[in-house]
Parts: sequence; C-alpha cells; structure tokens
Amino acid sequence: MRDWWNGRHAAFRTLCQQWCEGSNPLSRTKRAPSSLVEHVVDIHGVAGSIPAVPTNSGCGPAWYLIQLDSLSINTNMNYNKHKTSNNEYLSPKNGRLYKSLKAFIAHMHFNYAVVDRYAITKRLFKVKCKFCEIKKFNCNIKRHEETCYLNPKNLKRCLRCDSPIKDFKNSRGTCSRACSNVYFKDLRNERQNIKNYRTICFRHHQKECVVCGESKIVAVHHMNENRQDNSSKNLVPLCPTHHQYLHSKYKNEILPVVRKYLKKTSS
Repeated sequence: MRDWWNGRHAAFRTLCQQWCEGSNPLSRTKRAPSSLVEHVVDIHGVAGSIPAVPTNSGCGPAWYLIQLDSLSINTNMNYNKHKTSNNEYLSPKNGRLYKSLKAFIAHMHFNYAVVDRYAITKRLFKVKCKFCEIKKFNCNIKRHEETCYLNPKNLKRCLRCDSPIKDFKNSRGTCSRACSNVYFKDLRNERQNIKNYRTICFRHHQKECVVCGESKIVAVHHMNENRQDNSSKNLVPLCPTHHQYLHSKYKNEILPVVRKYLKKTSS
C-alpha cells in the first residue's frame, strides 16, 4: 500500500518538474491547470487540506510542490498507531473499526462538513398531485402529473357513465369491464350469419306468445308467409294454438292483436 502511494507521489513530482523545464505541454500555460490540483486531491483524498491558490499572477509548479510537501495528510502518515491487535483500524472520529487500510484512509480523509447528510431525505418527501391529489415522492411528482389520467391533456370520458378513464392509453372508450359489457353488448353478442329464424326471433322478441302470454311452448310465425324472409320485423312469437289460428280461417280474430304488437315494437 505504501509503495502505491509513494509511486503516485513521485509521478506527480515528475509532472511538476517537467512543467518547470518546459518539456511538458502543460508548461505553455502561465497558471497550473486544474488537472494538477485534481491530481493532488486524487492522491491524498482531501481537497480541504490544499490551501487556496494565490490571487497573484501565475502560480508556478514550485508552489504546488511546496503545498504537496506541506500537506498534513501525506504518504508518510503513521496509521499503525490506530491499528488494533485484530489487524483492524480504530477511528478517532467515530470510534468505528475498519478492516482494511484503504477503507480507514478514505474515512480519515472524508470531509463531513462539505456533505449534506440529509440530501437524500430532502428529496423523498411526498407531494400531492395537483390533478388527482395522490401523494407521490417529490422526485417523481413531475412525471406522475404528466401521465395523470385527470390531466386535461390525458382526460378521456367513459362512453357509458361519463366518468374519467384511468387506463386512458389502452381503453377503447369505457372505464371498466362492467361499462364495456353494457356499451358493447350488441357488438359482442352479435353472431354473424345466423340462419335459424327461431334464434333471430327470440333475440329481438321476448319468448312468449304475443296474444296469450304462453312461455312454455312458443312457435314463430312469418307474417308474409315467406320462410326465406327471416328479418326480425317479419317474425312473431306465438303459442302453437294461436299460430294455428293465423294459418286458418279464424286468423282475423287475433290478427289485430299481432299487428298492434308489431307496430309497438317497430316504433
């Protein structure tokens, strides 16, 4: 570990010497670039221990060499006095034990005065959405408001109950399955190419005789006597007795009732 620190220290001194001699491209500048200062911080880990750069004209590499040698935390610092019998390092700051020298050095060089301990906590307080009033974390509230279903840009109303649709991105016009079943009832239950006239009749008319109300045995009558015309207006549910009436000489007895029912359903 000490050899590694000494190598970094020697590398930086070589860089400064080259800058003095003019053999390094950095020597073209009057003032030492910030990369040198960053290199010092990278070696020693503490920016607060480096004095401020003088405001006079130009700071040569000799000034940086002096500051490098005068750092209170350097490669010759004795860490063995903090070492315990278990090869761990006891911190004089907080009394904690560190298993590795690298972790102990990082801890000793860390400047707590610069760090805001509550920076993460300040970001995690909850704020109400201005549209739906649901509480979200402060760091996510902007994204939530952009995709909120009550945002006027995203607001969609249900075609059945006129309530706002939460899943506005994927909805086909309804807010729930119940509204969807009612609104799209005809579309969902409609079967294509229905040829059975009884099925067509009972889909549009109640399954009971329009004359007497019989519902146990119900027949279907074609009003124009054309069995190929299976439109709902041409089909009438009748009990077998009254169905036979329409096919006999007594049809005039119930025909006014049947025509009245068809006129009522067509209106």
